[in-house]
Amino acid sequence: MAEEKKEERTSHVQFIVKKDKLEVGKELVSLLNKISHDSIESEGTCRVAISGGSFPNILGQGLKEMVQNDKEKTPIDFSKWKVFWADERCVTLDDKESSYLGYEKEILAALQYKDSFNQLKTLPVPKAFPIDNIKEILKDEPLTDAKIAKLTPKLAEMYTSKLLGEFKGGNQSADAPTKKWYPSLDAVCLGMGPDGHTASLFPTHRLLESQNVIDFIVDSPKPPPNRITMTLPVLACSKYVIFVVTGKEKANIVKDIHNSYKSNEKSSQYPAGLVTLQSKGKVIWLLDKDAGEGLKDAKI
Repeated sequence: MAEEKKEERTSHVQFIVKKDKLEVGKELVSLLNKISHDSIESEGTCRVAISGGSFPNILGQGLKEMVQNDKEKTPIDFSKWKVFWADERCVTLDDKESSYLGYEKEILAALQYKDSFNQLKTLPVPKAFPIDNIKEILKDEPLTDAKIAKLTPKLAEMYTSKLLGEFKGGNQSADAPTKKWYPSLDAVCLGMGPDGHTASLFPTHRLLESQNVIDFIVDSPKPPPNRITMTLPVLACSKYVIFVVTGKEKANIVKDIHNSYKSNEKSSQYPAGLVTLQSKGKVIWLLDKDAGEGLKDAKI
């Protein structure tokens, strides 16, 4: 029996099913290695947006496997990487809800190893662009939800400037419906919730219509309520969109999005489906066997 199934057609969408989270993480690292090599070779850098939730753990596990194979170096030149966040919860950077904290604990930690003298070493790490520190902005003011809600639009504006500042002079893509130009990241790594949301774009929410680069939400259906997020046009303009999805509870939505793609539909009730159908670049779904159980003829 084949270890995996890669469903390919003359298209920009691909579904890959692996047996478990670790294998998903290893496949993710392999894919990012290729994207990184190509981007650095052509542009001298690799710009990647990542997500929170379970994503840092899955990527971290894959990176640990990579580092174990060669502790002195990795095939990925992270020193040439610039890391952004597809969305972020508007909390302090050390809050347990912070996606940046997950990046530090899972991804950066995976790039550490002990040498033959039992000394802790760290491989080159990416240049990261987290949201601005709320504690520094509010100074001694109380960190209440109401106070942060008032600050959230400013955080979105500041992150827009931070992102666009890294795309001056190129690497932009035009969104056909709006004829606006958006930054074209080399890769955006996304998860998907049980309701089909991705980044902080939720079903039926007004943000699905946003034409901004970064927008904000203060009434998130999923706590915490205050968040900033890349919008649908920005995600759709990425050269690669990688969905990393695990768990049986997401299998039906994965199947629905897969069927929408196979039927050449133009819309979806799920934000993750909208990104898949509207993307201008390559879309790859990395699934464990539970999330991919509804796909016909899928093999592990």
